[in-house]
Amino acid sequence: MNKAPKTWVQYDKTLPYIEDRDPSKKPVSHLIKDGENSYKVVEGRRPSKMLLVNKLREEVDRWRDNDYPEVTDTTRELLYFWFFNDHQVNAEPFKFWFCQREAVETLIYLFEVKKYDDLKPVIETYAENFRKDLFSNAVEFVEDTEGRRKLIRYFPELEQKGEQDLPEKGLLRYAFKMATGSGKTIAMALIIVWSYFNRLREKDSRYPDNFLIIAPNVIVYERLAKDFADNKIFYSLPLIPPAWKPLWNIKVTLRGDNSPLNPSGNLIVNNIQQLYESRREEWTPESIVDDILGRKPQKDLTKSPETLIDKIKKLSSLMVINDEAHHVHDEELQWHKTLMSIHKSLPDGIDLWLDFSATPKTQTGTYYPWIIVDYPLAQAVEDRIVKSPLIVHRVDKKDPESISKDNVVQKYWDWITAAIERWKEHYEVYTTVGKKPVLFIMAEKNEYADKIAEAIRKRKDLKEFIKNPEEEVMVIHVKSKGEGETEIKISEKDLPKLRELARKIDEPDNKIKIIVSNLMLREGWDVQNVTIVLGLRPFTSKAQILPEQAVGRGLRLIRGISPDHTQTLEVMGTEAFENFVRELEKEGVGINTTKTPPPLPITIAPEKSRLIYDIEIPRTEFRFSRNYKKIETLDPLQIPSLYSSDKLEEERKILLRMEFPVTETEVHQVAVDVSFLPSGRELVSDIVREVMKRARLTSEFNNLYPIVERYLLERCFETKIKDIEDEKLRKNLNDISIQEAVIDLLAKEIGKISVETKKEVIKLGSFKLSSIEPFIWRRKHLRCKKTVFNFVAVYNNFEEKFANFLDNANDIEKFSALADKFSIDYLSSKGAIRFYYPDFVAVQKVGSKKVFWIIETKGKEYEDTDKKDEAIKKWCMDITTQTGQEWKYLKVMQKDFNESRIPKTFAELTSLMNKSF
Repeated sequence: MNKAPKTWVQYDKTLPYIEDRDPSKKPVSHLIKDGENSYKVVEGRRPSKMLLVNKLREEVDRWRDNDYPEVTDTTRELLYFWFFNDHQVNAEPFKFWFCQREAVETLIYLFEVKKYDDLKPVIETYAENFRKDLFSNAVEFVEDTEGRRKLIRYFPELEQKGEQDLPEKGLLRYAFKMATGSGKTIAMALIIVWSYFNRLREKDSRYPDNFLIIAPNVIVYERLAKDFADNKIFYSLPLIPPAWKPLWNIKVTLRGDNSPLNPSGNLIVNNIQQLYESRREEWTPESIVDDILGRKPQKDLTKSPETLIDKIKKLSSLMVINDEAHHVHDEELQWHKTLMSIHKSLPDGIDLWLDFSATPKTQTGTYYPWIIVDYPLAQAVEDRIVKSPLIVHRVDKKDPESISKDNVVQKYWDWITAAIERWKEHYEVYTTVGKKPVLFIMAEKNEYADKIAEAIRKRKDLKEFIKNPEEEVMVIHVKSKGEGETEIKISEKDLPKLRELARKIDEPDNKIKIIVSNLMLREGWDVQNVTIVLGLRPFTSKAQILPEQAVGRGLRLIRGISPDHTQTLEVMGTEAFENFVRELEKEGVGINTTKTPPPLPITIAPEKSRLIYDIEIPRTEFRFSRNYKKIETLDPLQIPSLYSSDKLEEERKILLRMEFPVTETEVHQVAVDVSFLPSGRELVSDIVREVMKRARLTSEFNNLYPIVERYLLERCFETKIKDIEDEKLRKNLNDISIQEAVIDLLAKEIGKISVETKKEVIKLGSFKLSSIEPFIWRRKHLRCKKTVFNFVAVYNNFEEKFANFLDNANDIEKFSALADKFSIDYLSSKGAIRFYYPDFVAVQKVGSKKVFWIIETKGKEYEDTDKKDEAIKKWCMDITTQTGQEWKYLKVMQKDFNESRIPKTFAELTSLMNKSF
């Protein structure tokens, strides 16, 4: 018990980590290396080396903070729905990550607010001069002899000046640099929903309603197809406001679907090879008869005579989304040629061309100049949405020489043994939570992989872990395309096996535990369960493999494990491999080397011997639901007035105060008449949109507008006003303080009338704490006696102190930290339905009876704390009535708890807090 905190602190310092970092919020600090084996937190966001990103971030931040001015009503409602509402997916809390939010916001800002139709003015506006040279421009535009546009600029990643190709004029192309595991697919889906509904609801042809998602290979395609088939992602995640779902009419076309496309509303998902191979070969007539009659008809009359690319070229609009877009950097590639043929065939060309990649680089190692979002691996590590990479160097030896198939096992035996020992420790921990860690060994040649796998299968020390070596230790072969060519190609024999592996390796019933291959981990390998990577091969720039691509597939988080800890990817291997992986530090990822393997996460799980401390908690229905139809019944004349009619007669002026900033000396005051005013309809529209935001409403603008307008005309000022364009009314509605008062009142009234509240929530069942699946925790934890779990999971020192108190209180029979495993709904002060997650549950002995307590520990009060208190108190009363058990609620403020002497009993605590009921 005494060693655990010490080991935890050492590990916490070793790994890049920011306490309480929330990936759904904008980063406000980042980590940098601070001497040997040390890091420090630096205020501010990590600067980007992308050409446009730093300036663009600042502008989008201001736009976001100013509540998204100049967007369509459709866009505003979507942004409110996605990012201002609480969501649940499969009964679990769900929030979009900030990187996903920033991706869609940045695109909306450039496309909808700035309305750029070409990349050149974007670069002119946002290009950064990384040389900080005041006497030279950040960029220079030139054309080659064939009229192709070029960009000359300084590349901070290469520390030199160079040239890059630009898309042709009018081809709007943007790239999103998003780390592996950061949810690029969700960002794509958000963008598709935004464009589709703007086209539908705003009747604006700038927004495409046909979408083509292209994958570089079959593995990536199958992952995308799984997400988008039958519109799965759009219905399984909160992407479409509920009221809009009947309007969603997208036809998804996957590989092998030869049916006609819709005139509009298509989502085509395919891999690029299938797309460009579907292009018809150029046909030349061989005789005068051929010239007259044309091409001979195809033999298979059941197959559509049109290829997929022919169908795409007939669409009226198109957005192209390239996944793993570092493959499309070369204009000579078939990928690029195919897309350009589509662009030139469409009436208005491709409307938007979007590239998504963790490494959107050209062959020369330079980043695309059209990157508008930069979410680097370092940020993903800090956000804990990917595993944190850690080099484990346990073998103090130089790299072996003179390797052959006959001695490869002997030469690398120490490396192999070290990796297996680490994997065994991982296996013992992760299997307790139903997860299977995978060891991935990269060999230099196929014959080496065969020998290593054979040796592992024969190891007697693995009998406890590997029951069937032939099935559980797998070899994947990869061969080169040709002599002197570096592009890898999966052998035909192993391709089906590799596809199956990529799809199913993370499934519980999959038996594969160790993979040995000369395969360089690249895109599409979404293998979350890889926790150890052993590199026994050199990596060079000739292979066009980047460090993040090599280890990136092992960086994805294992699902189903508590997000409140840092998962690790342990990377080990030869010195050549370590040096290769250290290139990640150029991306800002601090990778530390240690000869002592890191401590593994704590698995929190019920213990059989502790079942006497199990607690059964009732499950109930939700108390609140939203009935949007009720808004139509709202009588604006029944809403209280805010002002007397005298308010309309007041002269409204803006007072300006001017001061000398250095000494803060006032030098002038002037009152300015409000000569120009927005129209009455604009002012009412702004108020309606803000009311919807405050009340967390979507899709109700048309119903709400006439109600608000009538309230302002007939009730707000205790007099009737004939026209919404009345100048006196407009002057008042243009006053921010009056706007705020109106918005606040209407939001509350509308929130109240649209919400249906159950007086009593009905108990639907119950769950025992012992039924909670084991989970891994890497925050504070402590060993206590009176809990069904092996450890108590806590977030901070106060919770730790309070857990100790409960464990030692004479009248507490049993307790547990709830760790977000139990929630109830409540109505916020702004009329929104939200979820509350209490901290502890405890059972108190009071004489011969038991009292069940829901306990909240608070460092300080936040907005709506009183609403949460009220909701949980009502819940306790309902459950007490229905079960006969006595349920109560207690809130313990940190200040009160610290200032009071630590009581010996819970009864004494409730008396001191004076907050029970």
